[in-house]
Amino acid sequence: MDVRFLESFIEVAACGSMAEAARRLNLTPAAVAQQLRTIERELGHSLVARAGRTVRPTASGLAVLEKARQLVDDARALRVIAANDQPAGELRLGSTASGLTGLLPGVLTSLRRDYPRIELFVRPGSSADLHQEVSSGGIDAAVIVKPQKKAGCSNSPLCR
Repeated sequence: MDVRFLESFIEVAACGSMAEAARRLNLTPAAVAQQLRTIERELGHSLVARAGRTVRPTASGLAVLEKARQLVDDARALRVIAANDQPAGELRLGSTASGLTGLLPGVLTSLRRDYPRIELFVRPGSSADLHQEVSSGGIDAAVIVKPQKKAGCSNSPLCR
């Protein structure tokens, strides 16, 4: 089973949309759909239920989702182990628009030069969306701006 296909399944389950998952993974929606069909065929069960443009995990999909996350994490860990303590593997970053144009270009250039075995992925987004992505494990880190406190926002860590 291809770990990249599991990553696609995890992303589809997280965002509820093939098109959005494809955008985040830098793939076409058709490629994501094909990857899902391949996994479903290998497991012998449907993992997502499609309803128009939205998808949601089936009972089988929910049953395997956490294990799929563990397998993807373990595959990433294998890359690090094989690198003999040299930084390697994937680094999934998120950034607001201001970070993408201001802070990150220099940082990414230095990272690429100093650690060529690190595979960088950068996802743009709003501070609130990126905070959620870091919390859920969708990305490793994010450059965000703390939003101003809004009425009725006292329970969110972003509002403190």
